[in-house]
Amino acid sequence: LTDGQITISGNASVSGTLFAQEIKSSTIDRLREKISELAKNLTSEVATVPAQLTSEVTTASAQLTSEVKEVPTSEVNISLASLEADIAFFKDFLAVLGQTTLTDLTVNGNLTAGLILAQRIEISGDLLVAGAITAKEINPLPDQKLSINIAGGSAVSIYADTVPVATFSAEATSLNRLDLANSGTATIAAGTNAAIITAEKFSDKSQIVVTFTSDSKPATKYWVKKEPELNQFTIFTNYPVNSDTTLDWLMIN
Repeated sequence: LTDGQITISGNASVSGTLFAQEIKSSTIDRLREKISELAKNLTSEVATVPAQLTSEVTTASAQLTSEVKEVPTSEVNISLASLEADIAFFKDFLAVLGQTTLTDLTVNGNLTAGLILAQRIEISGDLLVAGAITAKEINPLPDQKLSINIAGGSAVSIYADTVPVATFSAEATSLNRLDLANSGTATIAAGTNAAIITAEKFSDKSQIVVTFTSDSKPATKYWVKKEPELNQFTIFTNYPVNSDTTLDWLMIN
């Protein structure tokens, strides 16, 4: 082993491992410079790719926006096999060709429909119908009265087994079959002047209509005494009748 500087003028071959703090060589220096230059070029090319890509995307987006704006509204058509959305706004018109199922429907303006099939419809305002309404049952809101206004030339018909039993119009009322629950017949026995009748749904505002169907001599007058708290009323005559006298009565609430 030699300490200090070793000068070799020819070729040298090392069969083991060469340890050196620094090796000076023109060939190695040029190779190092070439590697450094390649690294700089590669970094520059990679840095310019995002800028070029962003520019191209921006240009394509601007062209697409311009083309969409130039398309007339009448020519825009979207065909979808299925559409699912939380919220959808339709500015001018929505047409549904087929069946539509809605859980809840709120209409702020006008609703025009050829046919509506629903299990339950609640209307808090007025209902104006230009055509016909066919309903199995119409009930008023709780604690409110049902009011139906009939325009001239219109009518409300009530059916039983597809047969009209009553028709109400602005001009007349037609009753084909009348079944009144609060009606009946009674008899004033001979030698008496009164008949007590029990009736349901009786109130102090109920009206009683009485028609005698047999001779009530010598009586010439009659009157009715109401007792709604007992669900009954009594028909009196001014004299006891000579024979059994029959009569019909009708209660109107």
